[in-house]
Amino acid sequence: QAAARALARSRRRAAGAAVASAVADGARLALARIEKSQADAHGERQQAEQASHGRGGELKAVRARIRELSEELDKVVGSAHGAEMARATRRMQLEQIAARAAEEFGVEAAALIGEYGPEVAVPPAEDGQLATAYDRAVQERRAQLAQRQLDQLGKVNPLALEEFAALEERHAFLVAQLEDLKKTRRDLLTVIKEVDDRVQQVFGSAFEDTAREFERIFGLLFPGGEGRLLLTEPDDMLATGIDFEARPPGKKV
Repeated sequence: QAAARALARSRRRAAGAAVASAVADGARLALARIEKSQADAHGERQQAEQASHGRGGELKAVRARIRELSEELDKVVGSAHGAEMARATRRMQLEQIAARAAEEFGVEAAALIGEYGPEVAVPPAEDGQLATAYDRAVQERRAQLAQRQLDQLGKVNPLALEEFAALEERHAFLVAQLEDLKKTRRDLLTVIKEVDDRVQQVFGSAFEDTAREFERIFGLLFPGGEGRLLLTEPDDMLATGIDFEARPPGKKV
């Protein structure tokens, strides 16, 4: 029995040693794998750091390029703003010149450019001369001379033609109205004459009838007496009055 127990213990120790050996082999294999994984991870980390460093350089370059482009954009915006300000100034100057031309000469800017622009040949100053190309210095001297001559003439009303046209139109209107009034007056006088003639005719006829009846009735009322109606102004039937005469019978009145 003692030998059997010793044999069993020996077998258990051998089995334990085998297990321990297997565990040790597994541990060494796992350790080797861990070390390999660590080495691989370290390599990948270095590669990642190198890539990150490279990308950091690229990022710096991109940021520097962005700054350069921003500066160029600011310059372009500033230049555009300056150009816009210059255009606004020129536009204001043109508006002032157009307003001055309209105020002093009564000419619109478009008509002024169309007739006297730099592309239009300058008409001769005297008869017999030919038209010449526009020369600013020459035309400025001519303008100064013309201004002096204009100053010598005195102040000129640039709206005189418009005012004359308005007065002429008003005169024509008044003449037409006057002719209408004259025609109306003639028509009224004609109507008045016709009415007067008719009134005289009717009044004369009525007076004759009334005078005749007056004499007849007076003779009936006063037999042997006489009575009659008389016109105070027989030549003017419109202004005449009426008188009557009565002589009773046996009376000399």
